[in-house]
Amino acid sequence: MRLLKKVTALSLTMILLLTMTGCGKKDDLDTLGKIKKNGKITIGVESNQEPWCYHAENGELTGFDVELAQAVAEKLGVGVLLFECNWDDLFRGFDQGKYDIIIDSLEKTEEREKKYDFSDPYGQYNMVLVVAEDNTDIKGFEDLKGKKTSNAKGTTYANIASKYGAEVHDSSGVSDAIGMVASGLTDAMINTELPIYDYMKRHPEAALKIVATSDDPAVFMIPVRNGGESATLLAEVNRALSELKEEGTLSEMSNKYLGIDITDEK
Repeated sequence: MRLLKKVTALSLTMILLLTMTGCGKKDDLDTLGKIKKNGKITIGVESNQEPWCYHAENGELTGFDVELAQAVAEKLGVGVLLFECNWDDLFRGFDQGKYDIIIDSLEKTEEREKKYDFSDPYGQYNMVLVVAEDNTDIKGFEDLKGKKTSNAKGTTYANIASKYGAEVHDSSGVSDAIGMVASGLTDAMINTELPIYDYMKRHPEAALKIVATSDDPAVFMIPVRNGGESATLLAEVNRALSELKEEGTLSEMSNKYLGIDITDEK
């Protein structure tokens, strides 16, 4: 009986040690290690934002952000799983660990730097101020004080409007923000020039005009959750972006979807 107890105790000890060892190995994997183990990287994208991320007529998800996500995954040697989100849920899902990175033409801000580390820039675009065609009060960003602007709250554009003293009214996207200006609900909106020109091209009847262009361009980067666990992932994302730029792939994607090369430094 004593021998049986000793054997049983020894067996339980070995099982416990093996379990602890197994858990240790699992915990030792950083974000990149988990991605490699799973064979795919999960990426959050903002849906219904043509030409960045949208569904083609055949229902297939396409756009600049989508193709960039696929290219980065290929450079990392893994597959890709895209999570479509609206703007309000994009960072919420990221904080909850639903995806590894976000690709959404994002800029680095002081607030975002508290929670995320950012890749090297992969593109940039000028920001513009849009008003109704018959608006004569707003001629530049300095004229926004006391005016109403439409932008998704929490975006760089909303922060800029607030900085100039505007009252920011929340919008669900570029088209919604422009529509609020066109209908007179707000006085102005700020965004990068590409979606504005694209909207005007698709809606020639829209009585809108661009009255100012910012001196500093919006610079786009890819965020990862900050901390040492994401350090190797960030390094690999930077390597991927560097190679895509050197090969001319980023330039080709930009011209294909945006009609201009946003990788050119302005």
